[in-house]
Amino acid sequence: MKTLIPTTIVQDLGSLDATNDLHLTAIHEAGHTVAYYKLGREVISVSIQSAEEHRGLTLPVPAMIDDIDRAQVLVAGPVAQAMATLAAAEPDEWGTDEQEIWADHAAGALMSGGQGDIEDFPVSFTDRGAAFDMWADVVRLQLTALWTPLIALAEALVARETLTGAEAFAVLDGALPADHDLLRR
Repeated sequence: MKTLIPTTIVQDLGSLDATNDLHLTAIHEAGHTVAYYKLGREVISVSIQSAEEHRGLTLPVPAMIDDIDRAQVLVAGPVAQAMATLAAAEPDEWGTDEQEIWADHAAGALMSGGQGDIEDFPVSFTDRGAAFDMWADVVRLQLTALWTPLIALAEALVARETLTGAEAFAVLDGALPADHDLLRR
């Protein structure tokens, strides 16, 4: 699997712990939600409650979505997760071969939460691993630009477990801080 060198190692995880499965699930689902947000697509809800084979779920408003947009949304969860585990890594782990370090974190994210996302790739992408690689860098740059709101959304998910799409987008817009009373249990 070819992976791309991260140009920025995002370090701020707020109150989240990248070794905590629930927190990583929140970051993963926040990544999907940010992708929908960037694409101007509404979501009904975002949840980190386990449901069937999913650890969490971002439920979009049913609408036609082209394969390119769908690929970006699917990649965003594992990429956010990989960014978080990389951020939590010891600085000396970043080492000299950033491409190899990023590849390790991306592969870990795919194995621990992104397999279902990759399996859901549109059939127009015959090589799903190559499709992940193709979109990972683009999505990583988008998530880097919205990292602070992404972390705020993940913190709100940890606090509340499920948010409506309107609540999630309000957090991303900065209109509803992650520590707002509405988002407390």
